[in-house]
Amino acid sequence: MKSQWLLPHGIRLPGLILLLPALVFGVLVLHFDYQIPGFSIQIESSDIFCGTQNLTDELAFTLVWFALIAIGFSKEKLEDEGTRFIRLEALIRASWIYSILLFIVVWTVYCDTFLSVLIYNLFSFLIIYIICYEWMKRTWRRREGDEE
Repeated sequence: MKSQWLLPHGIRLPGLILLLPALVFGVLVLHFDYQIPGFSIQIESSDIFCGTQNLTDELAFTLVWFALIAIGFSKEKLEDEGTRFIRLEALIRASWIYSILLFIVVWTVYCDTFLSVLIYNLFSFLIIYIICYEWMKRTWRRREGDEE
């Protein structure tokens, strides 16, 4: 049974290459208020929009998000039942870890810091999933190597 939801294997390397510059760019935008000059749009002010909006932060978010998606959801060279099982287990573990961390953050972080933490929280599930998946994949391979 083939999974229709995974990206081609070749997408993983560009994701890995994009991740570091995207993270640096994101930190510059979030913590140093970096903005690309002239990268703004003019929108009529309303309840949702606030007039002139520089899109640098949206670009940083998009680059980091695409890199993490490419890393986390690209196929392995050999995608079999074992790999699918590991992916499922990693998703379940990542969901639990993410939920616990979110619960802790909600009860321990306040004021302006809360907004910054929530911005990082947008990426934390994918990061936790990637870490769980890679760790479980390595553990699985070691066990298979020991059995042979």
